[in-house]
Amino acid sequence: MERPTNVAIITFLMFAGGIVLTAAAVSLLIVGAIIATAGDGGEPMSVAITGMTVGAGFVSLVLAFIFACLGMAVPDFHDWARTASTSAIVADLEPGSRSILSSANRFWAATFPPRDKNHKLSLRP
Repeated sequence: MERPTNVAIITFLMFAGGIVLTAAAVSLLIVGAIIATAGDGGEPMSVAITGMTVGAGFVSLVLAFIFACLGMAVPDFHDWARTASTSAIVADLEPGSRSILSSANRFWAATFPPRDKNHKLSLRP
């Protein structure tokens, strides 16, 4: 049976996301180890930063494992895998689209100010 193109694309995106998350996890764990072994390792701020980087590293590893499992299950046409992977991709794209729309709104407000001379130009953050 021939696989549909969208299944191949979703599988590729899941494995690519898993690779990116694994690289992020490794880099976070390395940064945590560097901060922990630095000269000021006992300072409260360095302990907090070490804890955050190690925690984020392990969370990234868990997410990478989930992405890899979804990437292996999608080509077998498991319905739960397709639903979960598609919702993960859509949830990942949503903040980026909000950022793009917000930037376009700021550009539009700065480029085309209102015609009313009494109205001051205000850029929304």
